[in-house]
Amino acid sequence: MKVAWWLVLGFVLAMSVNLPAVSANPNIAIGWNERHLKVSLSGGEVAWRSDVLHSKVLPANSEIQLQLMAPRASLGEISSQNAALWLQRSFMAHWPTRVLSMASGYNLMLLAPEPNQRLPWEAVPTYLPWLPGQQPRVLVVTFPRDETVVLRDASMVVNPGPNPVKVAKTTFRGQIVLNPNRREMLTSVNVLSMEDYLRGVVPNEMPAAWSLEALKAQALAARTYAVRQKGRHEADGFDLCSTIHCQAYGALTSEHPRSSQAVLETRGEIILHGNIVIDAVYHAHAGGQTRNSEHVWGGVTPYLKAVSIPEEPVMTWTRRITWKEFAERLSARGFRAHYPYQVAVHNLVDAGHVGSVRINSASGEAFVPAAEMRATLDRTLMRSTKFSVRELDDLLLPFSAPLYQPAFSYEVGNFAGLYHVLLPRQPSFVEFIGQGHGHGVGMSQWGAFGLARDGYNYRDIIKRFYTGVRIARMW
Repeated sequence: MKVAWWLVLGFVLAMSVNLPAVSANPNIAIGWNERHLKVSLSGGEVAWRSDVLHSKVLPANSEIQLQLMAPRASLGEISSQNAALWLQRSFMAHWPTRVLSMASGYNLMLLAPEPNQRLPWEAVPTYLPWLPGQQPRVLVVTFPRDETVVLRDASMVVNPGPNPVKVAKTTFRGQIVLNPNRREMLTSVNVLSMEDYLRGVVPNEMPAAWSLEALKAQALAARTYAVRQKGRHEADGFDLCSTIHCQAYGALTSEHPRSSQAVLETRGEIILHGNIVIDAVYHAHAGGQTRNSEHVWGGVTPYLKAVSIPEEPVMTWTRRITWKEFAERLSARGFRAHYPYQVAVHNLVDAGHVGSVRINSASGEAFVPAAEMRATLDRTLMRSTKFSVRELDDLLLPFSAPLYQPAFSYEVGNFAGLYHVLLPRQPSFVEFIGQGHGHGVGMSQWGAFGLARDGYNYRDIIKRFYTGVRIARMW
């Protein structure tokens, strides 16, 4: 009997040896906005470090203003420190300044809020070129009653108090860290627990009115994706961004009770393949069948295999544009298709998705990858690479005009006279009719909707889309 228990213990240890080291409900840093020059915030306690650590509790309903001031121009060397300080005081009413000690004297640095803004100094020839990054930037913080603190190349941390922190009109759980970035802008970073982060993700990735089991599948996929991709934006000073480049995050302002319930009921659960956290990618609609990862990104991933989803509601989309706009978009994208007159699907890959599109033009054939065609014609309107192509005339009927222009036609321009007569005629419109929305790999959100509607629970939904996986609770 003792031997049996040792065998069980050994099996448990063997199963857990390769599991990722994840702390209980770990924190995650989300880049909310990387393009602040000015930002207003309220709530909580602010903390910053100059020579020592400082903190200040903000009164109820009060607001502070932060402005990043980056070095833009400087005066020439000033031999006297007193003269430099006098000039600094004279400028303080209009512009923040800094006196820098130089090898042969002093230098008065002026800080401007806009990269190309003209500074109010009459002796323009005395300016020296200024390259961003030569000296630290400063963060100017204005508290209520016009109290001002200037932070030299430093961050400010805002901890939640009785009320959560608010940046502009968005309310957040957890901390807000404001930090100058590499782009000479000010980044606001939301630092919070993983579970709180998911409460702001799930309702922005899936409608909260959908079935609870579909929402739980979304919560599980989003949590797994965040754990796997954590640190993706490490070079920018945070883990994940708040856009669909990572996951759509709307903070506390966007939370909904139903999606929060889905997060709570799957708390700490992660999708594993073997003992490895999977890359739990997902998309809106698969068009009836998901795709193999190698047909989209290259490289075989054993758990990202094509699966049929007949439970997914049938949805189609149409992208129709004029032939003139089509030609202009091709040219702007850099494709060599001079006077295009025909477009057609060249080949198909998996699940009915197009591999490339063939374009016939006066300069010959051009083959455009379907993903490039999506980008050329706007990904939000051309929703997937699963499509067919139709050419239409002025009446929106199938284009069936004679191949060449009528005889004796004449047009002044690049093509004129007889040469113009020999050119094939062009359609008036081109129309792409497709199914699916997104890259088509991993979980289809509309597929999860259909499966939940048919009685599948969230674990069944996850295992339908990710081949050979298991679900484990990590915290």
